[in-house]
Amino acid sequence: MKSVPVKDLKPGISFNKPVFIDRENIFVQADEVLSENDIARLTKWAIKEVFTDGVMNLNPVTAAQQEQITVNESKDIEQVQKYLKQTIKRKDEFKKIFAEAEKILNSSYTSISSESPVQISPIRNIAEKLITHMNDAPYGFIYAYLNLSKSTHVRHVILSAVFAIYLAQALKVSAPRTIELIMGILLMDVGMMRVPDAILEKSEALTEAEKQTIFAHTVHGYKLLTQVAKVKGEIANIALEHHEHFDGTGYPQRKKGETMHDFSRIASIVDSFTAMIETRSYKKSRLPYESIKELLTLGAYRYDAKIMKVFLDSIGMYPIGSLVEMSDGTLCMTVGVVAGKPLRPIVLVLRDAEKERPEKPVFVHLLYHTDKYITGARSANDLGISIESELDILGAAI
Repeated sequence: MKSVPVKDLKPGISFNKPVFIDRENIFVQADEVLSENDIARLTKWAIKEVFTDGVMNLNPVTAAQQEQITVNESKDIEQVQKYLKQTIKRKDEFKKIFAEAEKILNSSYTSISSESPVQISPIRNIAEKLITHMNDAPYGFIYAYLNLSKSTHVRHVILSAVFAIYLAQALKVSAPRTIELIMGILLMDVGMMRVPDAILEKSEALTEAEKQTIFAHTVHGYKLLTQVAKVKGEIANIALEHHEHFDGTGYPQRKKGETMHDFSRIASIVDSFTAMIETRSYKKSRLPYESIKELLTLGAYRYDAKIMKVFLDSIGMYPIGSLVEMSDGTLCMTVGVVAGKPLRPIVLVLRDAEKERPEKPVFVHLLYHTDKYITGARSANDLGISIESELDILGAAI
């Protein structure tokens, strides 16, 4: 990257590639217009140069362009408010469908693992309901995360399925195939029923034999689904392949690249992300932001890069519901994602710089308010904040 002296920067210019403060930390995204506050911030930090591979655009923003920016900002925030209203209004419906899904899957997992007769139609019904609810109220996964039982195979696959619905929509997967994808993800961990609880609940490092027992859950699951549940091969295949890696380092067959089924490439991403944000016997949960960073690090070899990019565009670096601290001292919650601009989401101010709740909802579109930026992600538990309560308060105000 070439260096650009800060003294050469002027309000209104932009670059066609991202601009970095150093070799790792991004300052502004490609085509983001620099403001006076941006440049003042660099001066305050005593930064003398920035770095980019891009070309400087010297054309200042015209009045007409600024007017269009204002229109775009308003439209985006209106869309976010619509999604929030739809989701909050249907909170009880989401709780009901997630509880129903847990009940049906617990029963189905038990029956399949014990090789007892089982009906798959209830699984299909649950998949269809989840898809319908997520289509009608796209932010419903927040309630899945908040209300599902803790640390179970079933909780994991339901949450994975909800993220997979998000990803399937972005990938424009057809409705019939989305149903099959979600059915497969809901059933993908049935083989874990053959893993002893002593291994699953162990907090110390696993022995090699214990690791092999866990690795075998993919094969057990595939056999149970095809031989006992009589599930379609394409659906059962997700159980077999969801731990395969795009570079061939996964298990059980060390499949590589295009030899992995499309469904499995989707499942591997949502399975990994969900596992990272969950608490397990051997680890604490990670913040969604930390999990996305880890996925991007691993994504260079473990996941299909094209699907991984769509996933990032769909949920951003700070997924919906994330709590973030801002450069102006406010505490916000991510409520909207901007495709291609993962570090510039739409946020809702929960607490102002004096730690007080705003009198009315304040939304900030960071793509257009370049004088503000996220300084860090925070845990709701550490802050003593209830996301569900915050949503209830918001629902009464919008």
